[in-house]
Amino acid sequence: MAEETKGAEGEIADELKRLGKQLHSTTKAAWESEERRQLEAEIVSGLNALASEIERTLRECRVSPEGEVLEARAREVKEKAQSGELGTEVRQGFLRVLRQVNAELDTLQSSWTPAEKAEEEKE
Repeated sequence: MAEETKGAEGEIADELKRLGKQLHSTTKAAWESEERRQLEAEIVSGLNALASEIERTLRECRVSPEGEVLEARAREVKEKAQSGELGTEVRQGFLRVLRQVNAELDTLQSSWTPAEKAEEEKE
């Protein structure tokens, strides 16, 4: 029985080794195949076409009235960011939102709290 176990272990090792070699040769054959080369060429061609279309669209947008407005707004945002003005505006906007949320929560809480208890909490 011990010999059978050793024999089975040896066979398993041999089959795993054979599997590894087959995976290697199959992968190599797939990589070197004409089909893979054609697929790669199609992907590269498609990506190049996509890049060309994006560049063309961006060029067209830059010269359109909307593109000019967008570019001007982008410059304004950049200038505000560099001057610190954007940070101030963001902080002020955030503060407004926080105040509004707190006011809404106060209103909601008041609707759930009896009037006498709400007066006590305010004091």
